[in-house]
Amino acid sequence: MNSISTNILYQETNPYASLTAFLEDDGRTVYLYLQSEFNPEWKIRALWVRNRIEAPTSRSDEDYKSGLAPILCKEELTADSDISEIKKEDVHFIWTEEGDGLAVFIKEELHAFLPTWSGLKSIVGYSKFASIETPVASPLGNSKHGIIAEKISASEKFWEFRAEKDSWKKIQSTRLDFLESKFGTHTKYWSADGGKFPLLGIAQFQYDADTILYSTIGMSAQSMPTVELYHKEPEKFSRVELIFAIK
Repeated sequence: MNSISTNILYQETNPYASLTAFLEDDGRTVYLYLQSEFNPEWKIRALWVRNRIEAPTSRSDEDYKSGLAPILCKEELTADSDISEIKKEDVHFIWTEEGDGLAVFIKEELHAFLPTWSGLKSIVGYSKFASIETPVASPLGNSKHGIIAEKISASEKFWEFRAEKDSWKKIQSTRLDFLESKFGTHTKYWSADGGKFPLLGIAQFQYDADTILYSTIGMSAQSMPTVELYHKEPEKFSRVELIFAIK
């Protein structure tokens, strides 16, 4: 195996502290990697972002045996493919609302998107400089229009809202108001997040003389991960609060 030195250009953990992404330059290629912070069985994801050396015309058997991250060939690259060094200060990540995917911006331009569905049907993610489908990247296409652009825009708006000082008060009040319209004024309330993001509460309601209800407050403030992989209309299934009753 060849010995190379790698440089982590940028690293960031998602707001839920569950997954960490890092952009790595090994002198030949730049890859985006996504790994779990707690689950050793969660398979690391890798997405090619750009070559750092002139592309070969083809790959040899030795390339596959070297253990190095795959480099893309000339026919797999766009005409404007860039091999220049990426500077840390030029990199910006936008995480998906669910926290299990992210977009990579370089100088405010979208260069790569690693989605929730990475790893399914041979798709690992999308890269600006990939011209055809490859095992390590698919073409990004139009970065300003389409499903990917809409997903990133929605995620950006979500995180902007969550960064507002009163966002939790809005989340809390809308859910309590709805539940109280069904079950009456809540009788007790507990914080259930342990001081960590995302904020979460539990409310108690005296439904009738013999029945007490408990409901989570805040789970529905963010979409559950991977729901879009199993439903054609994920927005109908992606948000949930848990309610149970004791007689």
